Amino acid sequence: MENSKPTQEEWKKVMNDLKNNYGKPQEIEVHGLYYLEHFTNCLPPIIWGDKMVLCSEPYDHNNEGKGLYTGIFSNAGKWFGIITTLNHFKTLI
Repeated sequence: MENSKPTQEEWKKVMNDLKNNYGKPQEIEVHGLYYLEHFTNCLPPIIWGDKMVLCSEPYDHNNEGKGLYTGIFSNAGKWFGIITTLNHFKTLI
């Protein structure tokens, strides 16, 4: 189940949670490895490791014009997703 493909509803929920909570990690209860693989197989990531990835294409920009990127990481056996700046993501891993 961990690496299985999420349903369209599950995918929308995760992305809406990330979008509605910029800068705050959101726990992803299932499919964590699938999201890691998905984001790794898009464009070459800015940051990539065994249990983390930060997409290189900005999802959006903040009011200072800085890119906001979609990332996922594992901490203490749980998966988290976030939309944030590169510098903020580095503080989380």
